[in-house]
Amino acid sequence: MNTKLRQTIQYLFLAFTVLVGIRFYIFFQYYYNYGEGLYLGRPHAVEAFLPLSALVGIKSWVSNGIFDTIHPAAIIILLTFILISYIFRKAFCGWICPFGWISERLSALANRFIGKQFTLPNWLDIPLRSIKYLLLGFFLYGIFYQMNGMAAYMFKMSDYNKISDIKMLLFLIDMSKTTLISILIILALTFYIKNFWCRYLCPYGAFMGIFGWFSPSVITRNADTCIDCSKCNKACINQLDIMNKKEVFSPECNSCLACVDACPQKGTLEYKFINKNYGKWIIPVSILTIYFGVMAIAIITGVWQTQLTPEEYLNLIPYVNSVVH
Repeated sequence: MNTKLRQTIQYLFLAFTVLVGIRFYIFFQYYYNYGEGLYLGRPHAVEAFLPLSALVGIKSWVSNGIFDTIHPAAIIILLTFILISYIFRKAFCGWICPFGWISERLSALANRFIGKQFTLPNWLDIPLRSIKYLLLGFFLYGIFYQMNGMAAYMFKMSDYNKISDIKMLLFLIDMSKTTLISILIILALTFYIKNFWCRYLCPYGAFMGIFGWFSPSVITRNADTCIDCSKCNKACINQLDIMNKKEVFSPECNSCLACVDACPQKGTLEYKFINKNYGKWIIPVSILTIYFGVMAIAIITGVWQTQLTPEEYLNLIPYVNSVVH
């Protein structure tokens, strides 16, 4: 039941992401054609795909005391995902992220067509898991240590950053052969090796996992009723050793609750928030309330929308390929 509920939330966010993407493409086409064609306002939720701009914006905000007016939604969405991942232990990856959804669908396809995905041995798995943290460290070091407040502010106000969302769109719809081959290789590896992208390469997931490590929510195991069937371990997409733990404290746990669903002994595995079991609805209801609630508050208070004008978009988007950092 928990798995079906989670998949419903995943599909909801996937549909929301697709709608945002379609609307953003129409927005881009309008300005790219010098203000001709169908016009739809810019969907600011697209800034969820600008985590680096959000981090630079936070750096500038902390250093200069000026909140980002170029991509404010990027900061709000990033902080919202951090909050969700802190409260519900990296639940962003297990309940919201479209790339996490892709990884799970590839896993389901692999189990159907090749029988079982490969699991890497510990001597290779552990060092590979460090890659995503090294990538995260590279970005955090460059932004929060090497970049001073003025440099962060100048980047934030640059023409490149103003249309970084357009750059991201073009990267996806007009990617180079090298980029396409790299993506296909990652997809193939994720098909054959369980959770390859999320487990080894995703710095965003690593970032969420750090906050999830300190979460007040945790999966607990009652050793007295556990029958050591190992079904929880087999169900865990992140390959955690749940069967031998009293409590699952791991930055890899994304609160998917697949282990709880797989457990044949009722009450043996429980998901608890501040030492209390609130039932299966606490995560989905809370995630939807937090995400769309924060968005609504930001819209009402006027800190969600960019301050870029239509004139600025007309001066920048038609020449997007010539705008460089």
